[in-house]
Amino acid sequence: MSAFYQQTLRLDVTDLLGVAVAGVKKLASTVRYCQTGSGCPYQNAFWNGTGMYYGDGWASADDVTGHEMTHGVIERNSNLFYWGQSGAINESLADIMGEILDHRYATPGDTANDWRMGEDLVIGAIRDLSAPTTFGQPDRMTSGLYTDDVANGYGDQGGVHTNSGVGNKTAYLISQGGTFNGQTMTGIDAGDPGLTKTAVLYYDVIQSLSSGSGYADLADVLDQSCQDLVAGHASGFTAATCATVHAATVATELRTTPTNAAQPADAPDTCASGTQKRVLFDSETGDPASKLTGAGNVWARGQDIGYGSNASSGTESWFGWDLDPQTYGDPTASSLSMTSSVALPAGQPAYLHFNHWWLFEYGFDNGTELDFDGGTVEVDDVDDAAGPVDTAGLPWVNGPSRVLYSWSGNTNGGRTAFAGDSRGYLGSRLDLSSLAGHHVKVQFTTRGDEYGTFIGWYLDDITVYTCDPVILNAAPPTITGATSVGSTLTATPGDWTPQGLTFHYAWLRDGQPVPDTDQASYVLGAADVGHRISVRVTATKPPLADVSATSAATEVVKGQVVAGTPRIAGKAKVGKTLRAKPGSWSPAGVALDYRWLRDGKQIGGATGSTYTLRRVDRGKRISVRVTGSAPDYLPASATSPPTDKVT
Repeated sequence: MSAFYQQTLRLDVTDLLGVAVAGVKKLASTVRYCQTGSGCPYQNAFWNGTGMYYGDGWASADDVTGHEMTHGVIERNSNLFYWGQSGAINESLADIMGEILDHRYATPGDTANDWRMGEDLVIGAIRDLSAPTTFGQPDRMTSGLYTDDVANGYGDQGGVHTNSGVGNKTAYLISQGGTFNGQTMTGIDAGDPGLTKTAVLYYDVIQSLSSGSGYADLADVLDQSCQDLVAGHASGFTAATCATVHAATVATELRTTPTNAAQPADAPDTCASGTQKRVLFDSETGDPASKLTGAGNVWARGQDIGYGSNASSGTESWFGWDLDPQTYGDPTASSLSMTSSVALPAGQPAYLHFNHWWLFEYGFDNGTELDFDGGTVEVDDVDDAAGPVDTAGLPWVNGPSRVLYSWSGNTNGGRTAFAGDSRGYLGSRLDLSSLAGHHVKVQFTTRGDEYGTFIGWYLDDITVYTCDPVILNAAPPTITGATSVGSTLTATPGDWTPQGLTFHYAWLRDGQPVPDTDQASYVLGAADVGHRISVRVTATKPPLADVSATSAATEVVKGQVVAGTPRIAGKAKVGKTLRAKPGSWSPAGVALDYRWLRDGKQIGGATGSTYTLRRVDRGKRISVRVTGSAPDYLPASATSPPTDKVT
């Protein structure tokens, strides 16, 4: 397995997982392991954080060996929390990499179509990636085989070994393709019995997931990892590869909450149209450990807290134990509080948003859930010094909804709390708008009765934000007026909200600002000839952020040819030649056109700069009309004074 990681994925597993022996790192592995209370020979295998342990005969199954080593690789990378969906993904990724190893190093009897896990074990196969339902595993999120593990008393830590079937089926479809649940896809490993592309893809996934990731996160990371590999020109990865990857995530419904362990959709952390989000507090910026303060030994932040790393982003989160005063001597309530207060702007909405995972002690009485422990959220309005106030009555999305069981000894009975099993990370939002204009500190409190405990409360990505009004432009500015030198262009600012805005203008020549033009009108000058004019309007209304919008450009601005004063040289006598002298015209290089006139009427064919008088001209007066034209200029014409009557 280490050779596979080194050769195919360029990962030195010994360096990553090895323990120092006489100063040299070596992989630690125990075979023929026996465990007190579990029988001998031990009928299983596991990774314990430093080494691999195999019951007698289990190390001979290459897919099992690859599975346990991959658990170590996962721990050193995404460190997926071993519970619920994140734990099922952990198991699935280990299965996938173990099965890839099995295909790459086939033993007698192995076939390319055999995707069973542990088929070489004495006890026989334990899972099948191609057909999870064969072993009682779900192959999609809405499968009736998906379990919340409650009936099993969380004996499989939220169904990590059962629900891994969904991830396994996804990987099989990605690798081998096929038609499943309305989706048809072409496998990305066609023609490659070594399944190299699937190995490369899933190793990137292992490095990219967060410890608290659920199946919806896996779907997004699979898509993103494939796109990254395409962008990085990884061998064989194309848009068609990513189409298969995405189709597989749709086929197994990774983005769908499981029917048998449903969660609501995460609360939004957005603002209404016409406003703009501004974060006032973020638990993950700067020094996160200093942002909140936990009471006693109940609260802690880090990767090795509670039951292990469990973060919705990054590698660390806050964790508070489920309280059990009788057993541990802990208080019946313990709070994690913001170290400093947050100023909420007056007159506009503000929200608390956070991601959290919880499993508090609960039980059932004739089918009714009884919640003994839970978590609450309080807000301390620092300005009125009244102390923290329960927020259960304020507007929430995914807020506390369970009432803690009241009985003698439960001092928290009757409180509305987050209780029971969250079934993974969930985003919640509290509306703090009723406290606008105040300084507030938020606190999160774990609450327990006198007996029993489960796990506790993980908190991550805690933010407080407000929604600032924004200036909006619904229709851009417009320009009216002729586009020729000397004409005046007038700007209309367009359609804006809110009311009461002040507008500032900047005229642009081919997109570049024209100096000193902060007016709603602009007179076109010679410098504008041959260019297009637009106007940028900036709307202001302090303290809102300025917003600008630019009009469409005009047609090219035309100049005006400046005519000279034509005259005629020569004797007005039949047979003599008259010559037109056009005078001075501008711009330079203007093209001149001549039209000779007899008593003011054009003479047919007389279009040159000279004209020879004929009999028909006798007794008439001759003049010449000169027209000048140039690119980007409007033409101009001028007519010479007439000659004396032709003799």
